[in-house]
Amino acid sequence: MILYSYLATVASIQFLKTNFPRYRPALLQEGFYGFDLHSSLTENTDSFPSLHTGIFVALCIPLVFKYNRLMYIFIPLILLVGLSRILLNVHYMSDVVFSIGLSTGINAVLYHFMKKDLQLRKLSS
Repeated sequence: MILYSYLATVASIQFLKTNFPRYRPALLQEGFYGFDLHSSLTENTDSFPSLHTGIFVALCIPLVFKYNRLMYIFIPLILLVGLSRILLNVHYMSDVVFSIGLSTGINAVLYHFMKKDLQLRKLSS
């Protein structure tokens, strides 16, 4: 499930980065801000959504589904990764929150479809 979660999250985020380019917060000093649907690929418009946060969530949530007690470790770590992206001035808060929501939603859908298979493996081990 971790592999499927990773692949689906990366594909979704890369699709959104390509189709909805957004300037990074560090470029605010230069007068760039917000979304720019007519940007070229050479500009630094890959802020929305946060790939680092999405990948971290994609790797952690399947482990939380399998081992519920890890939730108390991974949830604060996910929040710290998101906060670090904001404090480093490379993402807006909306980038991070959307990325967490997107990756969590992908994991929920994957878990729904893989739930029976995961439970059978859990019982047989």
